[in-house]
Amino acid sequence: MTNSKGFATLNAMQGNSARCYYDQGDFTIVVSSFGKSQIFSLTVLPTPPLPPLPNAKLSIISGNNQKLARMSDGAAKFAPMAVLVSNEHDQPIANAYVSLDALEHPSGMAVQVDPSGGHPTLLQTDQDGIATFQKFYGGYSVLAYYATGPFSVGASVQDGPTVSFNCEVTA
Repeated sequence: MTNSKGFATLNAMQGNSARCYYDQGDFTIVVSSFGKSQIFSLTVLPTPPLPPLPNAKLSIISGNNQKLARMSDGAAKFAPMAVLVSNEHDQPIANAYVSLDALEHPSGMAVQVDPSGGHPTLLQTDQDGIATFQKFYGGYSVLAYYATGPFSVGASVQDGPTVSFNCEVTA
C-alpha cells in the first residue's frame, strides 16, 4: 500500500523490512508494481566473533532438572533457564554474551532453543550479570518434540565454561 505521495514502505515485521537467517553474503529483493520493478542489493555481513571471557564463571540460577510431558501441540515447553555470569572475583558481568544450545538428546528428539529454529540462541546478561532464556511465546526457554527421555542444554560464554541444564520429556 502506498502513502499519499506514492511511496510504499516494507516494514510489517516489527518495523523490519526483511530478515535473513542461517547464512551470510549478498542477496537481492525485487519489488514490482504496475509493470515496474526496483532491485535492492543487500549484504548480510559475517557475524563478528564474540568477546572472549576465559576467566568467567557460570552458575545456574533457575531452570535446571525440569521434567514434563508434551502438551497437546506435541511440544514439551520448558520454563525459563537462567545463568549468572561473574568474573574471577565473583562480580557479575553485565552485557556478557551467553549462548544456549542442545548438548545431548535421544535419537528422534528435536530440541529447539530459538523461535527461528536456529541454534545456538544468544542473549546478553542484564546489569546483574543474569541471562534468562525465555524467547518463546509464553516465556518458555526450550521446546522438545517427537520423543521422550532425558536431554541436556548448555549455556556458555566465548572461550569460557559451559553449564548444563538437565531436562526430561516424560510420557
